[in-house]
Amino acid sequence: MTTRVRSSTIALRRVLENSSLLTFASLLVVSVAMQRYSGALVWAGALLVFFAHACGGRVVPPVPGRPPKTFARRMDALRAVGLVICAIGVALSF
Repeated sequence: MTTRVRSSTIALRRVLENSSLLTFASLLVVSVAMQRYSGALVWAGALLVFFAHACGGRVVPPVPGRPPKTFARRMDALRAVGLVICAIGVALSF
């Protein structure tokens, strides 16, 4: 794979990640505006899961002395919190 193809693939991936974050944020705002709080919980959880994925792929661990495993565990914890919030929103909608 050439460098140009690789950089365009990375750029496309970032555009798709950003668009998914904007989509979930917009759906969260619409749900809150319509007073559909269970739906807002679902979209907030999805936003956290996608944010953790997008952030984990871009950000270097904040403290150079800290091993990358600590950063990966934090991103996994953020994903888990997002899934729990989604589950609560789904449970409240029934």
